[in-house]
Amino acid sequence: MATKGTHAAPLATALNHHRKVCDTEPRIVNVTARCQLFGDLHLPVLSRKLKNIEYIPNKSSALIKRIRNPSLTASIFPHGYMQCKGAASVKDTRRGVKVIVREIEKVTGGEQTLEILDFKVTNIMAVCNFGFLVDLESLFFAQAGPFSSFKYDSERFPGLTCTTSKGVHLTIFSSGK
Repeated sequence: MATKGTHAAPLATALNHHRKVCDTEPRIVNVTARCQLFGDLHLPVLSRKLKNIEYIPNKSSALIKRIRNPSLTASIFPHGYMQCKGAASVKDTRRGVKVIVREIEKVTGGEQTLEILDFKVTNIMAVCNFGFLVDLESLFFAQAGPFSSFKYDSERFPGLTCTTSKGVHLTIFSSGK
């Protein structure tokens, strides 16, 4: 909540300045999603047949599959759990999962059919540039607006982390990004 006194003024000034200078919309740079594949996955066999993979069973139980269009990295586990990251939109993430599933079905000669179950987006990362420098200490002490909590410790991390009541996390840097 906003505090009365001198700390509320810098926040109001920053928000007014933001309205005048910043006309950029947040741009999505990474979508993370998970899904469950229904079907048997024999990762050692897939690791020999698929391209652009990394499979080191001593290091991790997952097979890492990379595709270029859409740009996506998937971690595929033996029990069918798959986590995907790197796509620039939810649509690209869904399309990437379908591409990987089709490729697995193709290399197994059609004897293995997979079904995509429980697709869920777990994180979306976006970037925005305010277009001006932000005084993080003043913003931290003002603690106003729709944010339920603020965290700032300049010795540990150079950004101010804000959390809204709806669970959205923002990290603001002094550069305005």
